Amino acid sequence: MFDKWLLAVDLDGTLWDHEDVSKMKPPFRRINQYAIVDSRGDILKAYEYMIKLVKWAKENNAVVATLSWNQEEKAVEALKTLGLYDLFDYI
Repeated sequence: MFDKWLLAVDLDGTLWDHEDVSKMKPPFRRINQYAIVDSRGDILKAYEYMIKLVKWAKENNAVVATLSWNQEEKAVEALKTLGLYDLFDYI
């Protein structure tokens, strides 16, 4: 279908509704399929349509990367807690 192509996705305000995951305080806990909460009660909700887009891209031969200025360890922990980390080829 497609040759290899790249989908680069920002995190804050794009993959999820939170504007700065770096300000959240781990550990994170999943509260439903698309949301996590930090140790202070701050909630982050992933956009379902963006998850569907990333999954579609992976199924259609894309290399998927995140683009983010966030603290890497917090962004990675949020992705892992949401169960989305393995969708990305590059962080």
